[in-house]
Order: sequence, then C-alpha cells, then structure tokens
Amino acid sequence: MKSALAALAFLAMTTGALARAPTYQGQAVAVQQPHPVTLGKCHHYQRYCGSWLLKHDGYTKSDLEDAIKQEGGGDDAQKDPENALFECTTVTGKIDMLEWCFNGCVETGAAGHNDACANY
Repeated sequence: MKSALAALAFLAMTTGALARAPTYQGQAVAVQQPHPVTLGKCHHYQRYCGSWLLKHDGYTKSDLEDAIKQEGGGDDAQKDPENALFECTTVTGKIDMLEWCFNGCVETGAAGHNDACANY
C-alpha cells in the first residue's frame, strides 16, 4: 500500500497534477474563484420566489443576481430578482433561476410546496 501511495505521489509531482499557485513573472498572484450560489438553506428540488430566499433562507440579493446571470436571465429578472422563480438544485443549496414572473411570484409559505408565478 505504501509503495502505491508513493508511486501516486511521484506521478502527481512529475506530471503537474498537484495544484500550484498561479504566478505571473515569477510572482504569486491571486485568482478570484467563481462565486457558487450555495450559501442558503433551500431544500433540494423545491421552487422558491426570490423574495422568500431573501427573507427566510439566508440568500442575499447578490446571490440571486449571480444565479440569474448564470442562467442568462434578462434585464427584468436582474432589476427585480424578488419576483424571479428559482429552484434549489443541490443538497448544498445551489439555486438556478427558472423564470422571471411577469405578474409576480407567489410564496406558498409551506414546507414541501413549491412557490409559483402568479397566473393573473
């Protein structure tokens, strides 16, 4: 087992498989990582109005705007993320924007029930 681990370590070091700090002209540089929208506490596969995510689930307006940008949401959604409909896509709380609700987003307020766009 030790020889296998040693071989893997040698392979990683000689092939560059280990992560290295980025440099520019020999100086270390900081790299900004993409901001994953995984900060809240939504439930996997449940749909939420942006307003609910802001008030109850620990997301910020910036989190909603990031999710809207990632999904290619339009100007309306960017200006009014509270009325966008999002889906919690992972158990870690990642959200994706589904659509912007032209007539407003309706919060159901009940666990296990999806929020939805108004139909009037």
